[in-house]
Amino acid sequence: MSNLRMAADRKKLRYLQIHRGDCHCAPSLHSLRACYVNARQTVETYFAALTTDDADQLIELISPADHFVKIGTEPGEYVEGGGLAAQYYRHHVASTQDFTIDTEHLDVQERGPVAWFYTRQQWRLKWKGQYEELALRLTGVLERESGAWKFAQIHASIGVA
Repeated sequence: MSNLRMAADRKKLRYLQIHRGDCHCAPSLHSLRACYVNARQTVETYFAALTTDDADQLIELISPADHFVKIGTEPGEYVEGGGLAAQYYRHHVASTQDFTIDTEHLDVQERGPVAWFYTRQQWRLKWKGQYEELALRLTGVLERESGAWKFAQIHASIGVA
């Protein structure tokens, strides 16, 4: 199934959850972009937004808190503080083309207001005009903020033989 089709299906599911009353988020978060029933949906939405160039969706999923940290794979690629996430993700989306992700494994665990994930993925993309194929491992932590899951930490590494 294409990434665009998966994103459309998630939006349709989100609409149904809200209107059937399956959503447990604060009423102010009832939109197709901000309210997700569980942490797994939030993680899946993050990766779908990466491949569909949806910087606004990515930014919305990030905690605005000062303790947010995103560690990338390039030397010096890190973001400290949710206030800097918008600039990072807008640059990321503007620099990336033809992006696909094949997920080999995804595990998401929730414990009260905290969740974490681990995934192994194959990324294929054109980054700053150059085609790349990467075996990535990512981990992260999410926190429930006002009823919505937000990323508090994301770490990516490249599997190198």
